[in-house]
Parts: sequence; structure tokens; C-alpha cells
Amino acid sequence: MILENVEDRLIIKKRNHILLLDIDEIMFIERCRSHSIINTLYEEILINNTLKEIIGLLPKEFVRGHRSFIVNKRLIKELVLLNENVYEAVYTDNKYALIHKKSLEFILE
Repeated sequence: MILENVEDRLIIKKRNHILLLDIDEIMFIERCRSHSIINTLYEEILINNTLKEIIGLLPKEFVRGHRSFIVNKRLIKELVLLNENVYEAVYTDNKYALIHKKSLEFILE
């Protein structure tokens, strides 16, 4: 699977098709076992790339908020403290991502 960033779109080339995602529609990306899940405003897309590979293709409004999450700080609706080290970033449709308190300053800037 090949990822590219072309003119504010994330291009995902799979075996027999190419997905064109508007970067502004990506809420967050979650690492789950051996896959990453891109959560957009409209769908979830399963890919094999690591978060480290993906973060380099995204603009500055995307922050590695937790070891398992890259978040789009512009689309966060609310932050809820879960424990002394972790916040929950709430998005539309009751979707959420985790943010470590060490990353909170980058989210709020």
C-alpha cells in the first residue's frame, strides 16, 4: 500500500484501486494491532502503514497525541480528562481518540 500527499489530499494506492481523501475530513488515525484506521467524517479506512509513516505526510494541524493516535486538532469538539495522564478527544458522532497530557500543549496551540 502506498501513501502520498498531493494538494491537500491523502492518496492511498491499494492493489486494485486508489482512494482520494481530503485531509480536512480526517478526524484521527488510530493504530490497532498491525493496522492503522483512518477515521474520517464519513467512513473508516483500514491501511497497513504505521503512524510514523503517516504523520510525515500530514500538515501541522495533525499531532501525535498518543502512541496509538494521530489527531486532527481542528476537529476536536471537547477534551475530557480520563486520568492524571490521559485526555479523551471527542469528535462528531461520539468518536474519540486518546491524548497524553504531554501532547496537550500542542493540541491547544
